[in-house]
Amino acid sequence: MPSPPPRVAVFDPQHSHLGLESVAVDRVRSVLDTVGLVAAGVDCVVVEGTDGQQALAAISAVRSFDEQVPVVLTTDQPDGVLAADATRAGATEYVVRGRSDGPSLSARVARLTVPRALVALESGADSGPDSRSPGGGEVRYAVPETEESSAADASRFERDALERVLARIDDAFFALDEEWRFTYVNDRALALVDGQERDLLGVSIWEAFPDAVGTAFETQYRRAMDTQERVTFEAYSSPLSAWFEVSAYPSETGLSVAFSDVTDRKRAEDERREREAKFRQFTEHLTEVVWMSSVDIDEIHYVNPAYERIWGRSRESIYDDPLSFLDGIHPDDRDRVVETIPQRARGEYDEEFRVVRPDGTTRWVRDRAYPITDEEGTVTRVVGIAEDVTERKRLRSELETSFSRITDAFYSLDDRWRFTYLNPRAAELMGVDADEVVGECLWERFEWAIDPAFEAAFRHAMAQQAVTTFEHYVDQPLDAWFEINAYPSETGLSVYFRDVTQRREREETTTQLLETTPALFACENRYDVAAVVVEAATELFGYDAVSVRLHDEETDTLVLDAATQSCPELTGGAPPVVVGEGYAGRAFADGEPIVVDDLEPDALIARYGLRSAMYVPLADAGVLTVGSPQPGAFDEGDLQFVRLLTTSAAAALDAAARRESLLRYEQVLETVEGMVYALDEAARFTLVTEPFAARLGYEREDLLGEHVSLVVDDRDRERATDHVERLLADPVRERAPLEGTLHTADGDEFPVEVDISLLSSDDSFRGTVGAVRDITERKERERYLQVLNRVLRHNLRNDLTVVMGYADQLESAVDDPTLRRAAATLRETATDLADLSEDAKRLEQTLRRERVGRSSIPLSGLVARVLEDAPESWTDAAIEVDVPDDLVVRAGDRLSVVLSHLVDNAVEHARNGSPTVRVSARASGDAVTVAVDDDGPGIPDHEREVVTGERDITQLSHGSGLGLWLVYWTVDAYDGEITFERSPLGGTRVTISLERAPTLQE
Repeated sequence: MPSPPPRVAVFDPQHSHLGLESVAVDRVRSVLDTVGLVAAGVDCVVVEGTDGQQALAAISAVRSFDEQVPVVLTTDQPDGVLAADATRAGATEYVVRGRSDGPSLSARVARLTVPRALVALESGADSGPDSRSPGGGEVRYAVPETEESSAADASRFERDALERVLARIDDAFFALDEEWRFTYVNDRALALVDGQERDLLGVSIWEAFPDAVGTAFETQYRRAMDTQERVTFEAYSSPLSAWFEVSAYPSETGLSVAFSDVTDRKRAEDERREREAKFRQFTEHLTEVVWMSSVDIDEIHYVNPAYERIWGRSRESIYDDPLSFLDGIHPDDRDRVVETIPQRARGEYDEEFRVVRPDGTTRWVRDRAYPITDEEGTVTRVVGIAEDVTERKRLRSELETSFSRITDAFYSLDDRWRFTYLNPRAAELMGVDADEVVGECLWERFEWAIDPAFEAAFRHAMAQQAVTTFEHYVDQPLDAWFEINAYPSETGLSVYFRDVTQRREREETTTQLLETTPALFACENRYDVAAVVVEAATELFGYDAVSVRLHDEETDTLVLDAATQSCPELTGGAPPVVVGEGYAGRAFADGEPIVVDDLEPDALIARYGLRSAMYVPLADAGVLTVGSPQPGAFDEGDLQFVRLLTTSAAAALDAAARRESLLRYEQVLETVEGMVYALDEAARFTLVTEPFAARLGYEREDLLGEHVSLVVDDRDRERATDHVERLLADPVRERAPLEGTLHTADGDEFPVEVDISLLSSDDSFRGTVGAVRDITERKERERYLQVLNRVLRHNLRNDLTVVMGYADQLESAVDDPTLRRAAATLRETATDLADLSEDAKRLEQTLRRERVGRSSIPLSGLVARVLEDAPESWTDAAIEVDVPDDLVVRAGDRLSVVLSHLVDNAVEHARNGSPTVRVSARASGDAVTVAVDDDGPGIPDHEREVVTGERDITQLSHGSGLGLWLVYWTVDAYDGEITFERSPLGGTRVTISLERAPTLQE
């Protein structure tokens, strides 16, 4: 009979196409199932290596159980690292599928399984009892009977015929006579015992092989001769180091012996027993039940401890009664399981059923079986794996419940890509009946699934057992984009998907909107921006009626600046819209969009057939209006897109407005006859007027782009930098004057006063603008006056000192009261004149503004210091102070001179010897007012009016001293104000208003 094809176990979790031919393939996905097939006695193991870690685990598991069975690793792409690791793990061969420069996988497997096939083939040829033992030890043959034949011829013919028959015997064979002497030895026997025929014939077996005496060979041979019955036995020959299977056929004239070397088989049996021992060791700690039984289940060869955990019954019980496992199966499932038991021997058994344990609890079990065959393909045993799937069933039940609530489309596939479930949403999107599709293969049922990217994503998810998320476009018949989430498991794939076509369209529109932004910001003016906005809304959103109205600050109206041509009212001549009136006016005033689903008949655009509209503000620049002839044409998505457009448009309009303003500014500066310049943030000239360039001795073009250090030395440049930094730090002031010196092209220099203003945009520093005034003549006058003032004050002071000295001598030297009073008057007048000189000095310093520094001055402390330094003349005055401790002003130490003069003036001009003076202060917004009240006669009107500028200075109208001037100009130097009014005490109230400075707490 022909030998069966080699049996190959294929470990292939991915169900790849391996192209194995002329072999019986058992395909498995788990390492445990692979080991089970090896235990069943396969001829070869093929491991598919797409998942390298799983492949190495399978090879290691097989090698730990069987060291001889060939193991072939195969991949579809070369992988040297994996091949090296697999070799170390025990792989026999490595084959890359599809290569033209080497043998195919089928060829490699065939080569590895050929020795076993040949053994099977040889054992099936001429192996019947007639060829091995001719008729109970006698060779029967026919001799032709002729008249010419003689007894010698008959004997020779008989011997030749006997030799021809014996030569056809494949086993080793020899014959002995009744004296145990060799009468025949065939070549096979000679090869096994390494002897010579002539040496053995006629020699006693016990003499030729003395080591056989006393062994099983002698015992069995003698028993056969004694009983005249055939004996068959196996025995080990120490001299030959081999096991033999022996059949001895006795006769009255001797013994015919056929024997064969079964060392390999015995070794294989030992190895099988060792494998079974390892198999038991391997399965002892598994959570799954592993069992091995006879084909008809009349004997259980092995069951691991997991049986006790799952069935709740002892292993001894199933060893005693192999069918007792059926007693634990739920009554509703038992008959079905019994009916499928015959399928175990065919490898078709895969059942799920419930097991009711003795404690009453129920477990769900999945039971699978794998037949074990001998070399001829006959099933000899069955190996099975039963696993507890209770938790899996529970989760599946929960999932099915959840599936009914899932709004996304969902379907599940088994490990062969067959549909196992579709929820209604999936069936709806795929246009199928769920019940009809279940059981069909995804790739066969839907042509759109046979897409390289789609299929690759699914197969990657299964191969790597990794969650895969991707978006895919399905052309026909769905014509939609889908977001797909694939969740793999060992048993299949769960797929969630949703239609994201609208989202993709929105994203594409958003991208186009963002691409429109550069065009918006490239516009030179606001009207160009409005035109781009209308064009974008028309092309991107498909709106037919679009207009942009910009805000006119002078009339406080919204004026139409750009519109589509599809609606007559938007093409020109439309009246302005008053802010706050109508839909557009209200949207602009409130700063919030207005969506009207059904326009009122009297609406401005309703009269032209538009039924619904959106009015979206462009920040404080205007309003975008979109109309439609259909009612309710706009939803939240439309509004979001339009708001995205208006956000960019508003920023572009603001930028365009700044550019227009800057352009006008530059145009104005170009026509200015004064000396004006502009510097960028790096202190380089960006604008220079012709008079300024001419004064410096340069051409305007030569200065543009140059650094300011070309005309300013390092000292003045540092002062200017500090000046700008103080302006930047000041939250209120944006401009302030600064004196310095400029250098001309020919090396001269001249003094200037520059009014510096900050140039900013988007709250960032962009540079400075300076208005320059040549103060050469003023500086000359100041120097002349300074020299004259110093000489005059110096001489006056010296002369007055002499006068006061003589007045003191005269007063003490004369006795005449009249002369004494005259001398005293002379001394007092000289003293007042000297004080007037000091006031003039302070006044000069005050008028030189650049020397007046300002800082944060706590007012209460300043008043306290003034009172501590009070002269003796204040001793009899009642000075009241009402100044809160937390008041801080922006001023300097010369404020103390101001307060001292005001208090001294009140004391000096009092009506009586004990005047009352009150100093008070209060905060009012960003200012602090300091009031000095007295009960004296008050400051004469003509002196107050001269100081405040209400009366011109003449020879007849001027102040009697410089004190009031010093107070006025010092307050003015601190950017303060001074007022005079009637005091509640009866005299004069002098009120000073100064800038309030923040406290440390603020």
